[in-house]
Amino acid sequence: MKKAPILLFLATLAGCSSIEPVVALPRADAESLRREDEFQQEASLERLRQQDARVLAVSYRINTANADLCEDKAALGGLALHHALQYGAASRATASRYFKLDGFPSVLAVAPGGAADKAGVRMGDTLLQVDGVSFNDAGARIADSKVTYDETLRAKELLDKALSDGAATLTVRRDGQTLTLQLQPVTGCAYEAQLIPSEDVSAWADGQRVFITTAFVRYAAADDQLAVVLGHELGHNVLKHRTRIKDGGPAGAILGNMGTAPGGLITLEREADYVGLYLMARAGYDYSQARDFWRQYGADYGRSRYSTWTHPGSLERAMNIGAAADEIKAKRERGEPLLPTRPQASGK
Repeated sequence: MKKAPILLFLATLAGCSSIEPVVALPRADAESLRREDEFQQEASLERLRQQDARVLAVSYRINTANADLCEDKAALGGLALHHALQYGAASRATASRYFKLDGFPSVLAVAPGGAADKAGVRMGDTLLQVDGVSFNDAGARIADSKVTYDETLRAKELLDKALSDGAATLTVRRDGQTLTLQLQPVTGCAYEAQLIPSEDVSAWADGQRVFITTAFVRYAAADDQLAVVLGHELGHNVLKHRTRIKDGGPAGAILGNMGTAPGGLITLEREADYVGLYLMARAGYDYSQARDFWRQYGADYGRSRYSTWTHPGSLERAMNIGAAADEIKAKRERGEPLLPTRPQASGK
């Protein structure tokens, strides 16, 4: 290790000017600081819960409204789960108290009007059993500092398996009482949406799931705007874009996007914009504002106005989506089914 830069840095610090206070600042005591830390942690947890609830509600509505367009289908319950062990050591105690978490999985959010909502499932319900099979009690591990989503995923797999067989009997604990609820799932596209804590304004699809960052959910402040983003990503999965990339040749199979020609990737993005607008329109969201959303996005993120290696720019997206919106409106006025228009087969 070179010592000269370190010595120079220390010497610079030693020579820095000092600033003396000119007002008598009030000092917070230790208890006030503790309460403020607790308040801010709770506010952060509540914001995440609200964002999870929005993502669940919009994605559930789009998935269930478009089951006929999806090859991959699933029995959807319309609820999101969480567990104390998925929270970091610094916030787990606050999360456990705020969400009333113990060693069992709990309901983080319920899609309004969805299957779980109709069954009487409520946010904060503790899951005890489904069809007589007990959920795992990991209470002995709550004190561990390790962060893991294993218990959340295990609970989701158990619930999904029960729902795949039809109506499920769910036993929950709520306010000290044990309740038995009958949950009748709804068939929908099998493309779960997941919220990713990040300050990057981004969303993507992997062929099976959809991911969106907390920053993008904040940016898409209205649910109609969030439906634009999630509809686009769900469009990638509906159109099997990951599979098409892999089947496009050896380079695509090995390298994915990196092994695919830029023109091909932009074509897939155009398709996802087009089909995504149909997906949100069929789910009852206001597709007419999608063009304005991308216009605003282009104004806020100047570089997005121009095409990149993988995406068309917001200029083109706004124009293409505007044309697609006109197409959907015309089909509605003519009483035609809202189905994306397929290219005409070229015959000889």
